[in-house]
This record gives sequence, C-alpha cells and structure tokens, in this order.
Amino acid sequence: MKGCVLLFFLLIQLEIVKAQSDPDYTIELSNPGEKSSLYLKSYNASEVMLTGYDGRNIQVTFGSPGQGKFSKEDFLFDMYEGNNKVSIIKRSSANDQQLIISLKIPFDCEVIVDSYFAKKINAANIQSNVKISSQTADILVANIRGNIEAKTFNGKLSLEKLDGAAILNNTEGDILVKFSSLSASDPSAITNIHGNIEIHLPESEKATLELNSLKGKITTDLKLTMANRAAGDSNAKKYSVLRQLNGGGVWFSIENLHGNISLLKTK
Repeated sequence: MKGCVLLFFLLIQLEIVKAQSDPDYTIELSNPGEKSSLYLKSYNASEVMLTGYDGRNIQVTFGSPGQGKFSKEDFLFDMYEGNNKVSIIKRSSANDQQLIISLKIPFDCEVIVDSYFAKKINAANIQSNVKISSQTADILVANIRGNIEAKTFNGKLSLEKLDGAAILNNTEGDILVKFSSLSASDPSAITNIHGNIEIHLPESEKATLELNSLKGKITTDLKLTMANRAAGDSNAKKYSVLRQLNGGGVWFSIENLHGNISLLKTK
C-alpha cells in the first residue's frame, strides 16, 4: 500500500513539473507556416524573453520570480490573432513589476516589443526583423538574421551574431554589436550620448563609415581608408570623418557624444 501511495505521489509530482514547463497559452496562427508578426506592449514587466523555434504557433508563459506562473487575467493582458498578426497588449500598469513574459515564436516571425520600464529584454534565434523599445531595459540580442531597431534610455545594448542592418539608440549606457555580416543594401546607424560604442565587423565586409565622437576617441584594428565627400554634401555632420572598409559599400553611421567608438575585427 505504501508503495502505491509513493508511486501516486511521484506521478503527481511529475505532472506538476510537466505543467510548469508547458506554456500558459498557445496562440494558433490563421495560416500556419506563412509569415507572421508579433506586437507586444507592456509597461513595467521585469523581463521579456523571446526565442525563435521551429514551430507553427506562438507560445506564451507569464511568471513571477518565486511565485510560479500566472494567467493573462492576473496581469490584465489581452491577446489577439488575425491573418497571422498577433497582438499581446497590457491594459494597465498594475501588478506587473515582477512579471516575466516568455514567448516562443516561429523563426521567421517579425517582432515589435514596447516594454517601457522592463529591466531586461532578451531576443534570440529570430530570422526576421526585430524592433525593441524601452526606457530602462538592458537589451540583449543574439542570432538574428534580419534588420534590428533597438532603443533604450538607461540600459545596455548588447547584440551578437547579427546578420543585417542595425538602427540603435542609447542615452545612458554602453552599446556592443558583433556583426556576422552587414545588410548589403540597408544602412546602419548607431548613436549614443553617455557611454561607449564597440562595433565588431568582419574584415571582409564592404562599408562606408561616417564616424563622429565629439568628446571621445575613435580606435580601430580594421584597415580603413580615407573617403572623400561629394561636393556640396549637405548631410555631412560637423566633426565627423568618412572612412571606407574594402573600398566602401553600405552606409554605416556611428555617432557618440560623450564616449569612445571602437571598431574591431569580428573574431
């Protein structure tokens, strides 16, 4: 009898573990296998984590440190889907200071995230365009094949293994970007006010670089050559210098007000 009770207890424990690993919500797409998009808007969520996977739906989990999982009703979220366009929107800023939102999305899902006061936003393994906006978050991105736009005002921007263009803005924090390759046609632009900018580029890339560090240093281990501006170029920024990598190519603007710019070889 004791053996049966123990077995029954173990089965219950296994079911609890399984339930905790399963998503809270699975959002089925109208046209599985076709291009999809996700728009997530939150206010004070502590963390947002997005991971691309080889699936045909979007899986959502709501949780809180030390308190397990919650439902969308606990945090006043609305979720919609139509023609492969998914929206997850927070109705108010109540109750979500410790909220962790985890999402698994198809690899090629296009992503827009607005999370005003998040502490951390992670995105990985996405083969589409990504746009992230926050006031305070550290934004950590890895393994993106597509263009990315990211903005934070008081956090760090860290991107690794990026294949595509980057439009990045920061106000108070460092920016680190490691490119696997640049977009052949779409320009990149990186700006900062207080913090350093460190960019890693493959030395075989072709790029035309406009560099401007008003109160900092510009250093590089890449073989850059001087580039001449077109006569009467009205878009030239004061104090900026123009350099070419491998004879020039896609436009890449890097501007820093109070910080250094480092251009390094991707290793």
